[in-house]
Amino acid sequence: MKAEFVPIISLHADPIVASGAGSGGGTHQYLRELLSSLALRGRRCAVLTRRVSSAQPREQVLSSHARIMRLQIGEVAPLDKKLLNSWHSETVRAIREALDAMSEDIRILHSVYWNSGRAAMDISRTLNIPFVHTVISNGLRRIGEGAKDTADDRVTIERQVFAAAERIFSVSHDEYDDLTSRYGVDPAKIIIVGRPVDRAFSDPAHDECGRPRNPLAAYESTPRRGRQ
Repeated sequence: MKAEFVPIISLHADPIVASGAGSGGGTHQYLRELLSSLALRGRRCAVLTRRVSSAQPREQVLSSHARIMRLQIGEVAPLDKKLLNSWHSETVRAIREALDAMSEDIRILHSVYWNSGRAAMDISRTLNIPFVHTVISNGLRRIGEGAKDTADDRVTIERQVFAAAERIFSVSHDEYDDLTSRYGVDPAKIIIVGRPVDRAFSDPAHDECGRPRNPLAAYESTPRRGRQ
């Protein structure tokens, strides 16, 4: 019998991107940690993300338990993550096609960031399976602190996602307070997972030649080429 398979929907953050290189940051590192921790517990998993370059393989195998699946959502090119929500219908279609093509035992979805949460919420309802959600910042906090680039519909969608998710993962007590006081989330469904400082943020993001360090080297015991 195959081990349970966990799809991790993260539309804007590809775990191959090194922290500190380009758009790479905490979300990318979080995904690498999630892949590693699930694999260590015997769970097979894949990050489903948006393909932003034709040079990227559509599928990248990291180990016998973890891989990255890059979906074509709109043009294969970089896209501001605030605009991803306008591609929601195509996103859901691409994820459903990827999941339907798998012969996997999928009993739960995991989404990271609000626009990924919206996709997971809709797919969860269609497939009648639960989803859990990692917050990675929230719109009301951003607006309260004067951020000018918050998507207009973000807070409305966050409220829907938080209400529908089976569990919500929060990185701090401050975020927990935001979710309960600003969004009215049931405290019983929030799990504070913490956020230790990974070694990736202590070491330089680039080598002495200015090249981004490979954040996934530890996963790849045997070099493989993904499908094009």
